[in-house]
Amino acid sequence: MTTANDSFTALRQSRWRDPLNWPLAFKIMVPMVLMVVLGASLHAFITARTTERILAARLGESFTAQAQGLGQQLHSLLDESVGQLQAITLIDTVTVMVAEQNGSYTEGESAATAQIQQIDRAWATAANEDPIVQAIISSDEAVNPLVAQLQGYLAAFPTHAEIFVTDRFGATVAATTRPTDYYQADEAWWQTAWNGGVGAIYISEPQWDESAGVTA
Repeated sequence: MTTANDSFTALRQSRWRDPLNWPLAFKIMVPMVLMVVLGASLHAFITARTTERILAARLGESFTAQAQGLGQQLHSLLDESVGQLQAITLIDTVTVMVAEQNGSYTEGESAATAQIQQIDRAWATAANEDPIVQAIISSDEAVNPLVAQLQGYLAAFPTHAEIFVTDRFGATVAATTRPTDYYQADEAWWQTAWNGGVGAIYISEPQWDESAGVTA
């Protein structure tokens, strides 16, 4: 049974379903509310995107600054290491022994290279006790007076894996540990550092050093 109240309720609900029946004040208010909601949503979206860009820019600047800082530290470290190694050339024993070995080749460059390569072939299979090896790595000053000085230098600056000195043809004069080869002039690093006798600084990518047993 339908009552007057039920009819009134149904009429009121049907009135709100049809926008044409809404009161004028409500019709005006709804668009304003929608505009406010949309405006707030758009503002929030723009703010979020702006914040995102700002954060990304700041992170980029931070990473760039950190990279530049690390680069400067590495540059300083390499400069320091190069300076330490260059100081070795001031050791009198280095000058004397290299000069003596350079002067020992009396039959020209081709003969010197052949002599060095012959020793290099013997070096590959020689034991550490072999005289040709001991002549290069022995810390006995009576055998090689330069080795002990290089080892002392290496102890003072342990960041270096090994140190060895060659003559102008690439033959090893002295070494803190036994190098893989006696002859170094066939290596790209030696050729770059020798630079036709003028000399140059050579810094390679880190790589496994077989003779030292470390990555250097």
